[in-house]
Amino acid sequence: MTNTTIPFMRPMRLPELLDQAIRLYRRNFFKLIAIIGMPFIPLSLIQAWAQYMATQAQTQLITTSSSPTGPFLEPAYWASFAALIFVGVLQSILVYGLGASAMTNALVN
Repeated sequence: MTNTTIPFMRPMRLPELLDQAIRLYRRNFFKLIAIIGMPFIPLSLIQAWAQYMATQAQTQLITTSSSPTGPFLEPAYWASFAALIFVGVLQSILVYGLGASAMTNALVN
């Protein structure tokens, strides 16, 4: 059995707490950027592409609107809209949910 020592824990005032937090982020800056950047950058690119496709679908439907149902009932518009919703949900789960837990795990270990 190993003998692990627990660091002395005491309540900190706000300036001490902020100082420790800034030091923690400064020491692990690149690690934290990599953890958040890995899911965020590809999802942002996919989201930008889906937004571009939605804009193109809307522009094309408005300029050539011969449809009696209107431009917002076309499948191209709803496909790009569904892609935006899917990427937004995926981004909130991966980046904000799992990213926060991965950052906490990286800082503790």
